[in-house]
Amino acid sequence: MLLNFIDYFRESVAEKSLQKLSLSKPLPTRSEESLRNVYARLVQLKTGWQVQFTLRYSFRDVIKNLSPEAAEAALLSWLKEDFAIANLHTTERVFTLERKKTDYLLRQVKNNTVKIPLFTNNIEKARRLSPNNTIWLHRLGITSAKGGVLKEKQAKFKQIDKYLEIMEGLIGGLPQQNDLQIIDMGAGKGYLTFALYDLLKRNNQNPTIFGIEQRKDIVETANYIAEESSFEQLKFIENTIDSYVIPSVDVLIALHACDTATDEALAKGIQGGAKLIVVAPCCHKQVRRAMQPPASLKPALQHGILLERQAELATDAIRALVLEKHGYTTKVFEFIALEHTGKNVMITAVRHLKKVDKAAIQAQIEALKAVFGIEYQTLDRLFSVSPGL
Repeated sequence: MLLNFIDYFRESVAEKSLQKLSLSKPLPTRSEESLRNVYARLVQLKTGWQVQFTLRYSFRDVIKNLSPEAAEAALLSWLKEDFAIANLHTTERVFTLERKKTDYLLRQVKNNTVKIPLFTNNIEKARRLSPNNTIWLHRLGITSAKGGVLKEKQAKFKQIDKYLEIMEGLIGGLPQQNDLQIIDMGAGKGYLTFALYDLLKRNNQNPTIFGIEQRKDIVETANYIAEESSFEQLKFIENTIDSYVIPSVDVLIALHACDTATDEALAKGIQGGAKLIVVAPCCHKQVRRAMQPPASLKPALQHGILLERQAELATDAIRALVLEKHGYTTKVFEFIALEHTGKNVMITAVRHLKKVDKAAIQAQIEALKAVFGIEYQTLDRLFSVSPGL
């Protein structure tokens, strides 16, 4: 089965029918400890067609362009030594290879997704988000009636596309990727909520997504657009993050939820046992008000902007530690350039089943609070007051 999969890959490269390839579920005995996923697509360079691999490590991505022969050898090595699951999307079919102990299981289905244009370095980058014939993009004011991205919305379009790139990689790394229950807390007008649903449906996945938003008029409009777009399993609910009762959830998202609303969303994601949590915090007023820097730091933090930035750093560091204490592997990174949005820090958390030294992590949290004179941080306090959360 393994060699059959390699044959299908070779044919897809030779026929230029390869749309994408992803490797996930790292093996315990893998050769590169921090290599989490591998993604591939075809690119056309001046030297000819090559396979472009994106190697996703814990703290960085590495891109390699390989000849078809070298790509085939690299893929075979990764499947033997590093990964248990591989998904190969061609223009006609989708092949899934899954390692079962010492054997392999190969499945294939017809590919009903929209064909992705090949990327060439001499033309515009092929994106995950297509502006053409997309009802929701037009209704939300991103594109014109003819399908072109409006000039004043170019930055928003790029932000949405970058978000999809990140989410596709994160969801692609989950052990189970179909029939996901996804909750988007503080969805707003739903730009990113619609985009994620659209992407997953085009990837032959079957998500159910709930967008939680407290403004009634926005919820009514979003539900109308979802119905018009035939997005049957995308629903918007009028509620606040704090009062919304989490059902079972696989993926929890909270983008630009203001101040402690991010903490409330994180707490609900942990409580709901989310396999993946993704937040982009907005403003950090609570910790700034709760900070009483010691005398040694006052010269550095006497200026308001420096105190504000330090409050942001400390807040997100504590949030990441609380997530780690509850069994998540976290990353904190800049997800898009500042020219597109001023709130560009993202925290991602993937649940694992490893044993965690909660006392040691809590000691790190207490040390951080002591260094910066922080009376309390909301997410940490939520679990301290209600440890059963």
